[in-house]
Amino acid sequence: MGYVTFQFLLCFKSLSEAILGRTCKGDKPTRQWSDLPHELLALIAGGLGIIDLLSFRGVCKDWNVASRTASAKIESSPLREPWFLLYGESSQCLLLSESGRRYTINIPELGNGGATCIASKNGWLLLRIENSIFFFCPFSGSKIDLPKLPNSNFSNYAATFSSPPTSQDCIVSVVCQNDTSDLELCVIGRGDNEWKNHKRKCNKEIPPKKIKCAAYCEEEFHFFDDADKLVAFSVKSLQWNIFRIISQEKPGVGCLPYYMRRNYFETKNMRHQLGLGRDVSISICGMVSLAIAPRNRERIIFGEFINAPQPQGSEERSLKGVWIQPRFFYVPANQSW
Repeated sequence: MGYVTFQFLLCFKSLSEAILGRTCKGDKPTRQWSDLPHELLALIAGGLGIIDLLSFRGVCKDWNVASRTASAKIESSPLREPWFLLYGESSQCLLLSESGRRYTINIPELGNGGATCIASKNGWLLLRIENSIFFFCPFSGSKIDLPKLPNSNFSNYAATFSSPPTSQDCIVSVVCQNDTSDLELCVIGRGDNEWKNHKRKCNKEIPPKKIKCAAYCEEEFHFFDDADKLVAFSVKSLQWNIFRIISQEKPGVGCLPYYMRRNYFETKNMRHQLGLGRDVSISICGMVSLAIAPRNRERIIFGEFINAPQPQGSEERSLKGVWIQPRFFYVPANQSW
């Protein structure tokens, strides 16, 4: 994942010498850097970004243990741009940072095209392999399994969750849409053993088009289509509602608590930044990020499918991608839902 930056080394050196002290000659620390107290190691790790944190954790076992509480949150403020993770051919995935720097990262869980990311929020991914579903942090390898989904049509779907999976109030939703635009929603709360199923027959006059993204706000799940519809489901009343989204604010019309970004991959010229050829198609999972001031709105990046503008006759490569905030979360191996 690269080397620890020069800035980190300077910080590490000054803090360690301040706490460990020097010998009577004043030119060498009285203890080895490998013997630094865990409190100091945790303090240093807490100020690192994700790449430096992963390098830090790879130094030795003590440094790895001491940095478990670090989260690399300095690179995930609401005003920072998300990173992009490209996967699908092997366990070797490509990570593109906010600055445009590329990294190769080994993530066995995303190898060989088996897993598909269906939601990304505040550094956690929600992955699906057929009807198995689990939370996953790609930078720590932390995983939290959920009960298996009931048999559903996964040709068109979207998913999200209300809060981090370690929170007691976390609720997960997966909505599936059939060919007639009817919706089937699966919902599960932290500690539940099975999913609850809710169905909605869509009004033929204003049916939503293909569902592209999902979010959660004030006890409601919101599902956005690729046009101008929003389908809302209340986890409190279990009622459905459908709304039309307008682009400008008007008196008496409610304002959505989101900043919405469509076609973000092409807007950011990501094919060029990732170094991808014209023979590559990409299925991209969107992302919901932290609230942004002054209106306290969350940022939503819509999922999209990027076709391969390949020359006729060439073989197409099909990859997957996800927008992600570079966070590190450690949970014990026996962590249960």
